[in-house]
Amino acid sequence: MTEPLHLTELHLTELHLYPIKSLGGLSVKQWDIDPRGLRLDRRWMLVRPDGRLHTQRESPTLRLLRVTIEADGLQVHAPDRPSLRVPFHPEGAARIVTVWSDETVGILVSAACDRWFSDHLGCPVNLVFMPEDAERWQENLPYRSRLSFADGNPFHLVNESSVADLSRASGRILRPADLRPNLVVRGPQPYAEDYWRRIRIGSVEFDVVESCARCGVINIDDRARVTPEPLRTLARTRRTCDGLPFGQNMVQAAPPEQRTGTLGVGDPVEVLAVGDTPNPMY
Repeated sequence: MTEPLHLTELHLTELHLYPIKSLGGLSVKQWDIDPRGLRLDRRWMLVRPDGRLHTQRESPTLRLLRVTIEADGLQVHAPDRPSLRVPFHPEGAARIVTVWSDETVGILVSAACDRWFSDHLGCPVNLVFMPEDAERWQENLPYRSRLSFADGNPFHLVNESSVADLSRASGRILRPADLRPNLVVRGPQPYAEDYWRRIRIGSVEFDVVESCARCGVINIDDRARVTPEPLRTLARTRRTCDGLPFGQNMVQAAPPEQRTGTLGVGDPVEVLAVGDTPNPMY
């Protein structure tokens, strides 16, 4: 067992999942891990008629949609509209869908879901669900990962101190959730996480794969307005030749079929290995 580096006291302060990709997140106190990441995280996605993903980049008002988890499925809540029920196990037709350059299988959820989202967005979209047997793998990074509809890694972590520093520098009041993380930690100095190579949260170990290259989604505020910040400040203060890094992408440090466990707010965080240079962006 690797001995932890006791640099300072760290712990997990927030835990978020995003059942429907690019909609609002859901904050939980404790949650299980499965081989694709946090259970139910990004297992549903909106796609255009051609099967390509549809996100806040095209429709910032997706930021206003909240998701709750009920006994029999999800509930999607929108301002001034009736909520929408989304079943856990839809039985629609399978189709090929595309997440960036990856093709995989999605199950069409229902015509009612398609109408609800299309009416809200003012453009035709379909809601699809990733079934258990869908194959989508991150193969071109050092750590092989089975993926949901997440962009490229199962877990995304941010540090409260880094968020506070970015908030101060940008002049925009930012909460950790505005950066769309799965995991939020408290304790280290700003950007200390750039150098982490392996960490343990509770009893679960993670390999830190890469720094997250940020895009314009983080400029959408909680009223669905597209603003200049904080991306403009990242471009001024953090730019590298590969992009604008903020936060870390991670995989569980176990063979893909053995990636299980439970995380909870308050879990201690131990830094097991650090590097001399910041993590790359692939």
